[in-house]
Amino acid sequence: WKRRGWCFLFLMILVLFKVWRKPTGVDCRVRRRFSGSVKMPRIGSGSNKKTRHLIPSGFKKLLVRNEKDMELLLMNNRTYAAELSQRLSATKRQALIALAKSMNVRVTNATGKLKKQSAET
Repeated sequence: WKRRGWCFLFLMILVLFKVWRKPTGVDCRVRRRFSGSVKMPRIGSGSNKKTRHLIPSGFKKLLVRNEKDMELLLMNNRTYAAELSQRLSATKRQALIALAKSMNVRVTNATGKLKKQSAET
């Protein structure tokens, strides 16, 4: 990293964090607004500040990976809803769902990765 200089580091940061930069190329299709190319963001394409980051139920999402993350929602269960990480196993997921129920925290994807029980058993 040291040998490549600050310019390379700056470009790597742009690539890794996907920061938007306005295209300035002479032949760039996006800058010339050709049909079928990526749309450039404009100043009016933002959402309302009151409803920004809200899911349709009116809550904001917080990604939960463990019990410590779930405890953050104890005081904020009126504004934030828990979204369980996809990397969680089914047993940890069940434990977190039980913890959320006891803490009165809404979970957006509570039914994921749970085995379906048939009507016979």
